[in-house]
Amino acid sequence: MANSQNKQTIVQFKDFAPGSVWYPLTDQLRFADKGSSAFFAINSEKVSTAFYGELKLNEGAGFASYRTAVKLDLSKFDEIHIKVQGDGREYKALIKDRAAKNSGQDYSYQMRFKTVKTETTELKLKIKDFIPVYRGRTDLSLPALNSAEIEELGLQINDKIPGPYKIEFGEWTAVKSF
Repeated sequence: MANSQNKQTIVQFKDFAPGSVWYPLTDQLRFADKGSSAFFAINSEKVSTAFYGELKLNEGAGFASYRTAVKLDLSKFDEIHIKVQGDGREYKALIKDRAAKNSGQDYSYQMRFKTVKTETTELKLKIKDFIPVYRGRTDLSLPALNSAEIEELGLQINDKIPGPYKIEFGEWTAVKSF
């Protein structure tokens, strides 16, 4: 992965190639065929990847995500930058550190962001602003994110609006702001 003192590519286009480590996680485990769907598609012309599917609500909630295992030390960086082209819906960026991954609980650190329909924007997500979330709810009793031991990254949708969704994104870059 590309690295300089102030910038490090943490997810590259090649990371989305067939056989890469990205995997879906949705509410289908709980609701079977009534659960949400999640798919990934590579667009080599745009050098981007699409995360898309259909969000279904069951008992007032539903979610779909795609995640990848990583081994990253982001302690020297302040932000994660991602260029996205959205559909006007709200998504979340997900991070799991080693403690969250090994805890036996299903919690992660999340940051919401809103997309603009058919418009490409560059997200600048401050690492310190990712909040601990357990089963869809903020839980400030969980430990603070250890950015030196990142083991998972992902995207999620759970905006409580049933129907199709689609977001395209390119590489993710960790940045040291000045």
